Amino acid sequence: MKNKKSYMNINNIISEGLFKTILDLLIVKPALKKNKSFQKGLKDLNKSIDKLEKSMNKSAEMKGTKKVKLDRYNLKDFL
Repeated sequence: MKNKKSYMNINNIISEGLFKTILDLLIVKPALKKNKSFQKGLKDLNKSIDKLEKSMNKSAEMKGTKKVKLDRYNLKDFL
């Protein structure tokens, strides 16, 4: 009996994810860590978030509501 081609075949699933993981570990992550324009943009984004958080907390203080805490972005968030 002839084997059908299955997309759920264990060999197909392993090979697809394996090559993408290797590519990410060897090429993509180190390239973003060394990219100065990306790092500068990330730093600018976090500064903008700080300014927004300060203005939101200032208006919340005047209204008497809770302060806002916004998360900062890391390199890992974009990988």
